[in-house]
Amino acid sequence: MVTATATLGGVRKLFSSNLARQLAGLALLCLAVALLAWRVDLPEALAALDDVKVGWALAGVGVFGLSKVIHAARWQVTMRPFANPRFAETAKLFFLGNLVNGLLPFRAGDVVRVQIGARRLGVPRPQMVSLVFVVETLLDGVAFAGLLCCALALGSVPGLTRGIFLSLAAASILACVVAALLSVRADQVG
Repeated sequence: MVTATATLGGVRKLFSSNLARQLAGLALLCLAVALLAWRVDLPEALAALDDVKVGWALAGVGVFGLSKVIHAARWQVTMRPFANPRFAETAKLFFLGNLVNGLLPFRAGDVVRVQIGARRLGVPRPQMVSLVFVVETLLDGVAFAGLLCCALALGSVPGLTRGIFLSLAAASILACVVAALLSVRADQVG
């Protein structure tokens, strides 16, 4: 029994070291690359890249990265009533959440952001849940409606489809307004 406890303590000590975490991360990365090479026909995938215009691809990657940095900054600003985190910490949590969202279904990355953010930043979990699931959803809904209206204004969309898109934009804005009113009412009641 003493040996088992000592062994578990040794394992905990090993994995608490920074080197062990880095090695575990490297092993996980190697496993993911091996899984990719096994499951994807790499020559066929690389052949599909012949038509890609490198300049546009790099511009797209840059704009996408910039949008994620802006989104992380937005999250930092919305967190200010509860905590005053550094941008680097907020960005790490946001990027980790996006990574998990990309790998796992059902917005698991948002749950990770709530859990790790609450623990690292000292923000109570109910506030983190409201920030991640309510406030960000409202802001994303407004951005979606704005982009949809811009696309309708700039594109040539047939009449019936235009009506469907406008209805979708109006429904998004209405849902955001209703959710904001309900949150204000809940704040006044509570």
